Amino acid sequence: TRLQVDLAAAEILSIEVEHHAIMYLEHCIAIDPNCDKAIYNLLLLLHAQQKEEAALLSFLDSTRPGALDHKYALRVCTQHQKIAACVHIYSSMNLFEEAVQLALRVNVALAKENADKPLDTELKKRLWLMIAEHIISAETDTSRAMAILDECDLLKIEDILPFFHEFVTIDSFKSEIVESLEDYDQRIDHLRIQMEDLQRSTKEIYQEIDKLQDRKLEVPANVTCALSGKPILSGPFYIFPSGYVYLAEELLDHVLPYLTEEQQRRARDLDNILKQADLLESDAELYQIE
Repeated sequence: TRLQVDLAAAEILSIEVEHHAIMYLEHCIAIDPNCDKAIYNLLLLLHAQQKEEAALLSFLDSTRPGALDHKYALRVCTQHQKIAACVHIYSSMNLFEEAVQLALRVNVALAKENADKPLDTELKKRLWLMIAEHIISAETDTSRAMAILDECDLLKIEDILPFFHEFVTIDSFKSEIVESLEDYDQRIDHLRIQMEDLQRSTKEIYQEIDKLQDRKLEVPANVTCALSGKPILSGPFYIFPSGYVYLAEELLDHVLPYLTEEQQRRARDLDNILKQADLLESDAELYQIE
């Protein structure tokens, strides 16, 4: 009918107008990537109104950081049911849990892609556990569900066992359980070797300390502080096996700026203890003289 023809023509005209509008806005952004956010938002809206999502995803992927209003973009993409675009936006906001949860509704592969993005291993493991639970709940083939262990080295058999039905037999996990136990054995052996090395190193350190306690160093009376050049006998001092001698006060002032607050506090406490010990020793010598 005449009405149907008119409606079809209007729809074609509308599509053509949108196409030209998209081309014009893309041209504006290409000329000036720092243009107003309104241009980016309008282009996003036009892309979201299209049936296919590929152009919208390409636009989101190529848009410079900060150019889009993320809240507006989420609202528009949600309104037009562009789930993959919403996942992309959540991911760009570092909201990876929301991205994975949403991706699992439409595409497990998309969820896995976003689960691998965080640098935080704890967060990444948590995201992969979400995916594992989703797959196991929907998968009747146990071997196929177990394949997720090969996709993420952060997951172990003991992490995903709670997601399986209680009537699943242990034979379904036999090889994975054996592999997990072997892995634990290797880790225990590695820890045992580390402990043995640590004990040996500790023993050697104590032996070195004992040697240093018995070691005597002679300091000529005319030696000066390696930092300030002041006579070493003008105050308490430290002498190192290398032969360098430092006045205690000068050495403390020199190292404090390089220490953390906690280390500075401990250094000052140690200095006060040494000063008190010197005072007690001086008082004892004075008492003997009297």
